[in-house]
Amino acid sequence: MFKKIKNYNSIYIIILLAGVVYFFLSEKNVIILLQNKNQLQEKAALLNKKFTEKEFLENKIDKFKNSEEFKELIIKEKLFLKQEDDKLIFYELDN
Repeated sequence: MFKKIKNYNSIYIIILLAGVVYFFLSEKNVIILLQNKNQLQEKAALLNKKFTEKEFLENKIDKFKNSEEFKELIIKEKLFLKQEDDKLIFYELDN
């Protein structure tokens, strides 16, 4: 009876060792997984930084679009004839 138990224990140990060796020497081993995790953390931090920059720039653009300077630039651009065949439309204002 003890011989059968020893045989089963040795088989379990061999299977366990084979699994551990495969786990460490396979293509997707622990070291590569840890390196990928570190790279993902770095890229997530970079992505968060880019999002904050994007929000800052969008706020700046919105503030500029609401300013009087922007409105003046738009009016000047509309009045400027870009090509010779462009036409300027005059409107009558009721005062």
